[in-house]
Amino acid sequence: QLQLSGFYKHSEKAAVDDKNMLAWLILNQIRIEKAARVGYCFRKGEAEAAAKEIAQKANNRNLSVSFIKECLNKHGIQYVEVEKLEKAPIDAYSTIHSGHPVVSVTYRYNDMDKLAFDIIHELFHIDNHLSDTNSAFIAVDGGMYSTDPREREANAFAQRTLIPDSVWKEIMKSKSNSLSPHMI
Repeated sequence: QLQLSGFYKHSEKAAVDDKNMLAWLILNQIRIEKAARVGYCFRKGEAEAAAKEIAQKANNRNLSVSFIKECLNKHGIQYVEVEKLEKAPIDAYSTIHSGHPVVSVTYRYNDMDKLAFDIIHELFHIDNHLSDTNSAFIAVDGGMYSTDPREREANAFAQRTLIPDSVWKEIMKSKSNSLSPHMI
């Protein structure tokens, strides 16, 4: 069964073509069907545990796509890559397929930090917003996305998971005479 319901997460500045967005969802469904099944059972709380492990690797500056795949699989979550399509600016998507949550990503940017944030954001949706009755979640930036409390919650979770409030407060206390990120 094709998961077409949901909201798209993309930049307001990016042009969107509805046909390409639909094509992306169909490609995503094909990738999910062809991907190897996860070896472990998913239980509520597994997504948060995976998010913490991914954040720790990201903060240690040794996060890799292979680690993300292994980590998600270990927690009963499938990881799928879908090629980017013109005017279908989807970065990440979460859904449930055959009882297993799935995080789908499109590498629109060559940025491991952004990838980590997007995946952790989706992991929050998996633990908190996906269910048998709401099995797909995509949000639109500027439309429902900017006002949807579920998106704000997922963003806040990803921010706190990657940089805990206590660490952020310490960073903000520091002073630097340079704008160079290496000096701050």
